[in-house]
Amino acid sequence: MQSTQPIKWLLGFGYLLFGVAAFLVFFYITFPFNLVQDKVIRVAEAESGCQITAGSQSTTPPLRMKWEQVLLLCPAGASMMIASIETDIAVLPLLLHRQGQVDVRILMPEEGSQVTGSITASTTPQGYAFSLKGEGTGIRLDPVGISGLLDYIRGEAVWTGENLLTGVGSLAIGLSDIHIDPTASPIPLGNLGMITTLAGVKDISISTLQGEVTWQSNTLSVKMFNAQGEVADLISDGGQFTLHEPVSESIVSMTLAIIPKGNLRQMVPLMISNYVDREPLTAVINGPLRAPDIVINGMKMPAMS
Repeated sequence: MQSTQPIKWLLGFGYLLFGVAAFLVFFYITFPFNLVQDKVIRVAEAESGCQITAGSQSTTPPLRMKWEQVLLLCPAGASMMIASIETDIAVLPLLLHRQGQVDVRILMPEEGSQVTGSITASTTPQGYAFSLKGEGTGIRLDPVGISGLLDYIRGEAVWTGENLLTGVGSLAIGLSDIHIDPTASPIPLGNLGMITTLAGVKDISISTLQGEVTWQSNTLSVKMFNAQGEVADLISDGGQFTLHEPVSESIVSMTLAIIPKGNLRQMVPLMISNYVDREPLTAVINGPLRAPDIVINGMKMPAMS
């Protein structure tokens, strides 16, 4: 007589697969994705300080969520429209306050403009602990009050609590075609607008800018900085910012090599007695960001109101 044991095993395995599939389908249909969306938005608002409104939401298996036409309203009147945000999210760990990971892809309205990255979170006695790694390309800066393009940005950070800068991290950026009106800048520039005034131009115009910084416990260290502008090129291989609230009260300590151009090159010998044409100027900047002391080739520049 033929044994029925293999048939029983196959039937049992089939019932198991059916049960798992039925559970997953039931779980997906009944899962409260709207509550998850609200939770994600609340966390994002708490971290960014911005008000976030999503136009529409959709979900796809296994647990991928997508928001479209997302509007950000941030402090100081800055606003930004995001075409779509896609996340692969570990939902249960997030809802149960355990460790989880979210992979994010953000598409901006402009073609080729996007941000991708991942963030992990876990609970500690001091609050949420976060780890972030990401990069972005082709982002317009107009929504934050600066005309220009963020060609690339790469960074990573580890921190606890709501303020990313209280942890440890690094950042590399590249910008192009930047135009800043010193009188309307989102960050008060104080006498840093002096160069444009002396050169007879209305705004700070930068064709390219590249920089690398690291930070730890609200102190930023500049590892590399160079910028090519309309009236001068700037180069620095070191500097430090100690952050305070508001940002304009942050303390800067930095040394720059300045290579004058155009009208500024003609005017520098009239202001700096020991200046030799075609040699870089050495600028030492110290003090609050809103109005730091600027010493160029040993001569202190007058404060600008």
